[in-house]
Parts: sequence; C-alpha cells; structure tokens
Amino acid sequence: GHLIHAQLKASAITKLLQDVKTHFDNPGKMCWSLGNHDILRLWSRFATHENPKEAWRLLIAAYFCLEGYLCWYQGDELGLSEANIPLEQIQDPFGISFWPEFKGRDGCRTPMPWDKDLPEAGFTSGKAWLPVPPDQAARAVTVQEGDGNSLLEYTRACMKLRRDNPALQSGSTTLLETGRKMVGFIREKDGRKILCLFNFDEKNSHAFHYDLKKILFDRHTAKDTLLPYGVLIAEI
Repeated sequence: GHLIHAQLKASAITKLLQDVKTHFDNPGKMCWSLGNHDILRLWSRFATHENPKEAWRLLIAAYFCLEGYLCWYQGDELGLSEANIPLEQIQDPFGISFWPEFKGRDGCRTPMPWDKDLPEAGFTSGKAWLPVPPDQAARAVTVQEGDGNSLLEYTRACMKLRRDNPALQSGSTTLLETGRKMVGFIREKDGRKILCLFNFDEKNSHAFHYDLKKILFDRHTAKDTLLPYGVLIAEI
C-alpha cells in the first residue's frame, strides 16, 4: 500500500482504504509498508509536522489495525531520523555519483542501534559499513526498553494489540463515514467486531456515538470524544 507517500490526512488515508476495497478482490492480501531502505526515514517525514511525536503515534496505531500484511523497517520503532552521512563515508553508488544534489540512500540505511554504550551502538563487534550518528545511538534499544513513554514500547503495545486480536489480523474491514478529519473502520471476524477510530485533526475534538463493550486501546479520549490525535480501539 502507498502509505509511504500518503499525506498524513484523514481524507487521503480514507481514500486509499476505499481504493483498496474497490480495486482488490481480497484486501486481506494487501501488503502495507511505512518505510524501507530506499526512502527518507519515517521519523524525518514527520519533521515539519506541528506535533511530530503525536502524529507518529497516531499513524502507528492506525497502521497496526489495517487489513492485510504489514511490513516493518528496522529502526522506525525507535524513531530514528534520516542520517546525514559525510561524502567520504557514503557507500551508495548513487550518492557518490550525484553528490550533493542527491546524497543517496545511506541516510536510512545506518546500523540498528542496540546499545548506546557499546562501539557501533552494539550493532557489530567489528566496523560497521556506515557510521552510527550520535542522535541515533541516543535512541538505542537499551535507552527505550522498559520506558512506557518511549516510541519503542508504544510500537510494541500496538503490535501486541494486533497479535492478541484475530479480528485485527485477518478480519474483514467496513469503512465508516467519519468526516474529513477522522479515519474510522470496523474489523470483524467470527462475530467479533472491533471499532477503530483515529482523529487526524490537530486542533479539534470529534464526538463518536457507539456502544462500547470493551476498550482495547485508547489515547487522547474523553467521554464519547476523540481529542486531537485521539485513538480509540474497542469491541462493539
């Protein structure tokens, strides 16, 4: 799915989901991705957003509720930004050939930072083929693991939510009419329905009217209301 290039707007994401339902006989076979080794890092794509951390968390929650297969690019769960690699350390042939107009793709290909206190951030006991920038080492797994407020643990929580609920893994999807600022759909399997609502409005709250049996995951919600960047995932 073209979420990599999609705008972080409810209307754009809803249209993408509608297109999938229209053009694919089996949306459950769709393969989604938010990042890969050829494109600007996910976190850096949020850099100009008014509230990048909240926008990132909102998109990640929605992503793990989508119907289909999900791909994940290493390091995005840590919030790694695009690295600025000096010309003398560039490995990508395109970056070498077209510097500085195009610096290549090495900025999103740096080693996975496991431990900020180890050489090469724990990626290897030898010499990594690309440097580990200090800002990426500062977001290593050892820094974020166990911190309930970290991006890593938030991603793990979203993954667990999907893993624990078969309807989110392989259930059908029914899109909801939620206006231009919200994305909403129901995932259903074996008679179990899960409501998924996401408020992409940066400024305003939006009400919802559903009888909830059990809230599975929520963020920035009030009674029957999603606050800006709000998430509600619940059995109905």
